[in-house]
Amino acid sequence: MFLRTVVLGVLTSASWFGTACADIAPQRVPAAASPAIKVERPNAADFPVQGRFTGKTVLPDFKRRDRDFNSFRTRIREGMRQGPNFAGHYTLIQIGCGAGCSFAIVADNQTGRPASFPRGGEDNMYLDLDYSRDSRLVAVQWLSYEVNKCFIEFFDFDRNTWKPISKTEIGDTDACYKPIKENLR
Repeated sequence: MFLRTVVLGVLTSASWFGTACADIAPQRVPAAASPAIKVERPNAADFPVQGRFTGKTVLPDFKRRDRDFNSFRTRIREGMRQGPNFAGHYTLIQIGCGAGCSFAIVADNQTGRPASFPRGGEDNMYLDLDYSRDSRLVAVQWLSYEVNKCFIEFFDFDRNTWKPISKTEIGDTDACYKPIKENLR
């Protein structure tokens, strides 16, 4: 399965939980005054879609072809019923998996086929996405507990393939507590 089920939370004060929990997650430290990191944002217009889907949405076949996504069928169906919100005929659906944990699924409204998004789960905490229906470009913000750094990445979803464009470290843990739109200004 593409998602591990262990859930970790961020501790704001390790002393409240006792020292035994101090190793589970990093403490939140006030952000030091540092210069803002400028993220080179690709132009969404450079990643055009081939047209907008306006027909009836085809839902996934959770009993056969799409059974790997069966555990999330309600969230996927609800998301897809709202219509395409990404790259012309896809629906991007973000699903929570615990405190600060989420993952995303992209579903094709023409074929009903769901697919995994390349970031999410406990390896990419505080996942925040910025995308539109009129472009294949996705901006992704996430935290790596492994290095206690926040990153913004850009992907092009071209012909059902996620193509990485760029990845920028934007700061420590605190940077990921801000919405991606604020960090992209």
